Amino acid sequence: MIKEILTWVYLINFVFLMMHETDASYWKEWRFFGKWGESLSDKQGLSIFILARIPICIPLLYGLLNLNQLSGLIISTILSSFLIFHFCIHMVARKQGRSEFQWPISYFIQFGMLIISTIQLFITIQILITTNV
Repeated sequence: MIKEILTWVYLINFVFLMMHETDASYWKEWRFFGKWGESLSDKQGLSIFILARIPICIPLLYGLLNLNQLSGLIISTILSSFLIFHFCIHMVARKQGRSEFQWPISYFIQFGMLIISTIQLFITIQILITTNV
């Protein structure tokens, strides 16, 4: 039962991540990467941003499909931990005066990812502690 819940939580979190990536494209998140990101034209930045999702999405989808194995649970732990950290990065950027991601939908996505990631991390750790994978 708990593994089925993890599957749904992971899937929901993946959807939130994809919504965030769409939002990030609008806000030109590649510009957050210092002088290198700021030096890119919109076409270059968006192209790199989109293509970088290939090596990101493949292992995440692998993890979703393999939550009954240790490798899937490790990916689940990495994904949820990273998205919690990513939320913190956005909060620091906001405190530093960055005005991107200030729309209500952006807040909804970011806080949604934080909540779902926290639940995902908790469930994943529970499974890792209580079962032999």
